[in-house]
Amino acid sequence: MLMTLLLCNNNITTITYGNFKGLTNLRNLDLAMNQISSIGPRGFDGLSTLPKLDLRHQYLVKIAENAFMGLTSLKILLLSHNRLTHITHPDTFAGLPSLETLLLSHNRLKTISSPNTFVGSPRLSTLVVDENPLEYVDQMLFEPLYNLTKLSTPEFRFCCLPHHAEECLPHTEEFSSCEDLMSNLVLRVFVWVVGFVALVGNTFVIVWRLMYPSGSKKNHSMLFVNLAIGDLMMGVYLLIIAGIDLKHRGVYRLHEKEWRSSPLCQFAGFLSTFSSEASVFTLTVITLDRLTILLSPYGIRRVHEGLAKRVMVGVWLVAFLLAAVPLFDVPYFKDFYGRSGVCLALHITNDKPNGWEYSVFIFIVLNLLSFMIIAISYVRIYVGARDTPLMECGRNKHGKDREMGLRVTYIVGTDAACWLPIILLGIFSLSGIKIPRKVFAWVAVFVLPFNAALNPLLYTFFTDPVRKRLKIMRESISSWRTRSTRSSVVSGKRISKGRECVRMTSTYRGRVTTEVTDIPVPVSDGKVHTKAAICVYTPTATAATQVTHFIHDPPDHEAKKVDDRPNQNGNDAKQILDCTDPGSDAEREAIIPLETLTADRPAALRTSGRYGRKKNTADQRYD
Repeated sequence: MLMTLLLCNNNITTITYGNFKGLTNLRNLDLAMNQISSIGPRGFDGLSTLPKLDLRHQYLVKIAENAFMGLTSLKILLLSHNRLTHITHPDTFAGLPSLETLLLSHNRLKTISSPNTFVGSPRLSTLVVDENPLEYVDQMLFEPLYNLTKLSTPEFRFCCLPHHAEECLPHTEEFSSCEDLMSNLVLRVFVWVVGFVALVGNTFVIVWRLMYPSGSKKNHSMLFVNLAIGDLMMGVYLLIIAGIDLKHRGVYRLHEKEWRSSPLCQFAGFLSTFSSEASVFTLTVITLDRLTILLSPYGIRRVHEGLAKRVMVGVWLVAFLLAAVPLFDVPYFKDFYGRSGVCLALHITNDKPNGWEYSVFIFIVLNLLSFMIIAISYVRIYVGARDTPLMECGRNKHGKDREMGLRVTYIVGTDAACWLPIILLGIFSLSGIKIPRKVFAWVAVFVLPFNAALNPLLYTFFTDPVRKRLKIMRESISSWRTRSTRSSVVSGKRISKGRECVRMTSTYRGRVTTEVTDIPVPVSDGKVHTKAAICVYTPTATAATQVTHFIHDPPDHEAKKVDDRPNQNGNDAKQILDCTDPGSDAEREAIIPLETLTADRPAALRTSGRYGRKKNTADQRYD
């Protein structure tokens, strides 16, 4: 009585009906490592007591309907490492009422189209179809499998189909669920908030620094504009992800494959890498620029503007190439940006997908090297600043440079706080330490892009020059409203002596102040007269075109003021004074210096405190 039959490595090519006739007591049949390319209907008829069938490593391309009919006791069927491409017949696995384990891995399966494929195997508990380029399975494929406990598929989206499987591999993606791209509500809100803040904040930084350059510190402004452009791209990336999540809310599993392989996902992944590397490299250049300036405070070795521009062109070119290389259609970079629903190529997990070495090189090696340069540079900056004679003799003159260096330290520190966790997690994963997949989601979405929204606050919104400009703008708007209201009230009426005609009009750009006020003026006869509408014009630098126009072409209701003193003819007719042109020589002499104002009028003293700054002879600007 034959119970075991070993037929492996025998160059068998086909199996047809009747090949195993009469072997009713066979318990073990091994057909592995043959060249079987087809199995006919009822090819194993007569093997009703066979519990296991091994058909691995064959050339199977097609399985006929009812091919396994008659194997009523079969519990394990091994069909891995074959060449199956499609399973379309509803009765492919019919006649297997006792089947518990089915292995279909390492084939070429693209579709399993029939909803009744496993109807004849109601006891199936373990189904393995991973390592296949599976694109489509019928929505009802797993419904008859009530006893299914373990399912292994190529992608997590197929795990959304069986509702009763206790374990399904791969596990749900770090970011996504069957319903939503961003499954965590906190992450979803954070992506919207950070994306919007990064987009608006960095746009403001770019516009502000182009409108109000830093004068002699053009390199400084240019570098921060480049940093803002890099961070702006991160904001665009986040809003793309947030928009796709909103678009596919509740039905993400139906569009998951299409989205991850779409050009938009590839573009989003490119943006995230481009932005990250451009930001890191630009911060390195900013640090080296600060090092050069702060250690050479007298400008001996300051970086030339042309050199700084060439360096930044190189930075952008390198960052672009690093982000663009994975877009080439080569097997090594297959699904490089589409490996996750957020199109991020960051590698801080224990998985080894395509191109993981390149990801480690970018996000761990290059970034770690950049931050080592930054850290060493700032240690050198503070050591040099502590020992230099500048701390004793040039404290006031170069205080702003040191203050700027401190602020840039805050910026670099926050970027390091965002990047060091990623670098450390990457090193831990390479060392074999298991990193929870949820940690990847929080680090990639919460930590990585956070500095793109934080940088504009640190280096623009919270700086003294910007806050002062914004404050003066608010005061200017308030002053215009006050003057407009006052003009409408006193229009056509006599302005009494000693009454203030205009409190103050100022503009920060060009650093020019014009003040029109009434104040007791001493003259040659020893008496004190109150003179209305006397202008105090204190230029501190060459006025910008806009400022000159504002001074010499004021609004109609503020351009002329009425003087109630007797005119030269001795009558009481009112004469008009132009606040921008005192008129006669005597009246010009009555223009009061700002120092006199501060001594004679308490209210003007406060104004003097705002504008009475020391002049820097090097660049003709006031401190």
